[in-house]
Amino acid sequence: IKFSQEKTHLYLLARSWWVTGLIQDYQSNFSYSLNSKQLAINYLEQISDNEGIAVVNMLVAETLVNLKNFDGLGVYQHKALSNIIKVKNSKWTFNIIWGIGKELFRVGELEASSYFYKELQSLANKENNQTYRFSSLLENAQLQQKLGNVALANSYLAIAYQELEKIPDLTYQLSSKQLFLITQAQFNVETQPQIALNKLVKLEEILPKDDPIYKTAILRLQAKAYLALKEYDQAETALTESIKLFENQRGKITDERYRLSFFEEPQSIYEDMVKFQINQKQQISTAFDYAELARSRALLDAIDGRAKAIKIDT
Repeated sequence: IKFSQEKTHLYLLARSWWVTGLIQDYQSNFSYSLNSKQLAINYLEQISDNEGIAVVNMLVAETLVNLKNFDGLGVYQHKALSNIIKVKNSKWTFNIIWGIGKELFRVGELEASSYFYKELQSLANKENNQTYRFSSLLENAQLQQKLGNVALANSYLAIAYQELEKIPDLTYQLSSKQLFLITQAQFNVETQPQIALNKLVKLEEILPKDDPIYKTAILRLQAKAYLALKEYDQAETALTESIKLFENQRGKITDERYRLSFFEEPQSIYEDMVKFQINQKQQISTAFDYAELARSRALLDAIDGRAKAIKIDT
């Protein structure tokens, strides 16, 4: 970035901020990532890089979903789609459609998500690309599971596994296997909890140590599986670790607006712990402590944000 600024190399500057944003996403530094990607868009617009503009707008929308802040989400998605006809690389076209479909799925817009996932499958078949085909099948499996179409979801998952074995890029095959295993665990966590736990063990074996992307999801799924098996000590350990990890992620969000909205969905982690302490441990005072901790977190973030806003206004 420093070199690009000194040489006024806008293309390199745009790409540097773009990649910096992706690194910050991996580190769960979502506020910084949002800023980096917006800077990338600014430079991409200056050089009229329509392909880059489309991709990074989609990525900004993804970061907003990670922050649980949906203000402006549609604007960034619209900008991405407005530029997609100018994208010549099928890989980027696929990634934009995939990204927007996944964002819509995560915010509960299942019908709209379904439209994008159908487009994914169509493009994968057109390009005869195993990597695309695996991704589209896996996303459709998750969508059908969410819609309650269990048999269809499992059918998509079985075909996705066949395509997984055919992916030529071994690095991408490994990351695809990680996605596949966590999806299998999600499908089995309530009905076949031991199978779900076995899948999570396999997943942890192939993940980098302390991987921040999957760790929270793994812990929450482990807690659900252990609860189903009535192994309460293990369930409590998993819930405790997931709260610690969430607090670490939350602490990396510097913008109070986003920190507050980020808290809204993960607050269910605290709710899971409160229910667990009441129903399984009969520890009413401990349950109350966790409920107060969750409430105080949200209140402190709100007060902190308000105090800074007043300071700026004055």
